[in-house]
Amino acid sequence: MVNNIKNKFLSNIFHDIKTLKEKYYLLGSISKFALTPYRLRNFIVSYLAKNFGIVAKNIRPTTLYIDVLRGCNFNCIMCKAGEYSPREYLSFERFKRTIDMFPDVSILFPIGTGEAFLNREFYKMLSYATSKNFYVFFTSNFSVIDVEKFLETKVDEIAASIDSVNPERFRKIRVNGDFNLVVKNLRKLIELKRKRNYKKPIISLKMVVMKENLDEVEDVINFGMKEGIERFYIESVYASEWFVPEFANSDNPKLSRDDIEKLKNLLQRYKRKGIKIRFTPYCNFERGDHFSGYCHFAFFCLSVDIYGNAFPCDFLWAKPDSTFGNIFEDFEGVMKRRYEFLKNFRKKIPDACMGCPIYYKP
Repeated sequence: MVNNIKNKFLSNIFHDIKTLKEKYYLLGSISKFALTPYRLRNFIVSYLAKNFGIVAKNIRPTTLYIDVLRGCNFNCIMCKAGEYSPREYLSFERFKRTIDMFPDVSILFPIGTGEAFLNREFYKMLSYATSKNFYVFFTSNFSVIDVEKFLETKVDEIAASIDSVNPERFRKIRVNGDFNLVVKNLRKLIELKRKRNYKKPIISLKMVVMKENLDEVEDVINFGMKEGIERFYIESVYASEWFVPEFANSDNPKLSRDDIEKLKNLLQRYKRKGIKIRFTPYCNFERGDHFSGYCHFAFFCLSVDIYGNAFPCDFLWAKPDSTFGNIFEDFEGVMKRRYEFLKNFRKKIPDACMGCPIYYKP
């Protein structure tokens, strides 16, 4: 019994060390010297809380997600961001005020409930964030990006959302999306970065896998390799009734154990060739390249929506009752409620997390 516990403990530690290698943006923050001693302490404190239940009262997030708009020019089948009307935008001043509250954060995801580049102040936000020495990484649908303006923001990494290389299927998944326009802008960014001999941004590709495109994973990776993509983020779709009930209740998002195993083996073949791939399966039976054990989003991250409300993760933006409170109205109260949330997280699944497939990864 003791040996089994010891072996599982050591196995989890080794898995987490391997996961650190796969968590490219964390290693990127180290190489950028964004991981200062205090930020490193933050990471260690969060890891101890997640894996051993030792929750320090002054625990702070290592990773910050900020919602920069509500609205999108695409109407993807697994997301309802395109339905927001009228669109709402985070102002630069509020963005600045938000990240200035978190100097001990290492990694910043300035994302939108929709396409972030629709916010005209987004370029200004990115420039400010990189000047504060965060590792800045986000995903875009690449439909409205101004490549020249973006390159000057000095962002560390950007991922293009491409779920299919078949224009018809792409439009079926990313409704209103134009595959050829996305590829045109992606190629322009890759070429301009090469011409200017810039080291940044790292240009990645993110694919959300479902039944609809499971047969295309290899085609998407091969397409990315041919175009000059540097990293791949492959994830199964996070299907929740909080977002699009019709999609969540269909067969499309329901990948089986066999589907996940075949996908994992396929990606492993590419990894052995030296291709950088991070696999995120949103299911409770496969860890992929996640840390072992309890939800890493809860212990490492804080997500702030467009109104300043703080949540354990951005999936919960759709559940307003799960907020820790508003950072502009009661910052210390938010941090205190987050501490209480984490202190009890391992003892009993929080009501807000009921049904989430990543509450615990075996």
